[in-house]
Amino acid sequence: MTAILRQRLQTLVETLPEESLLRAESLLTDLTAVSPAISPQEASLIAIIERRLPPETQTRLNTLRQRLTDETITEDEHQELLTFIDPIEQMDAERVEAMIQLAQLRQVSLNTIVQEFLPNPQKSHVI
Repeated sequence: MTAILRQRLQTLVETLPEESLLRAESLLTDLTAVSPAISPQEASLIAIIERRLPPETQTRLNTLRQRLTDETITEDEHQELLTFIDPIEQMDAERVEAMIQLAQLRQVSLNTIVQEFLPNPQKSHVI
């Protein structure tokens, strides 16, 4: 299986235009980079930092925010939107605290940690 997969990938790479080839090289370099082992404490902090609302909750929140912006929100929807405030503020506070702790653990600046976890449109797994 591995030999067949390698052959298919090689064939695909050979057909790429130069611009795509450069992007593929960058991606493959990232994929093959050896990540240092992280401690359970660091893994726990990263999990808190990367925690997000469930997709269906985020979709509903986005819908309500858009209706508020469009001034088409009903009173019931507005009340529903207000129920999101406390949980989101709590998640944000926990995320910031985890970033501070991670910066201290790694002995880097908070800005370094913030930059590491900023959404990156080139990474498809980031929301």
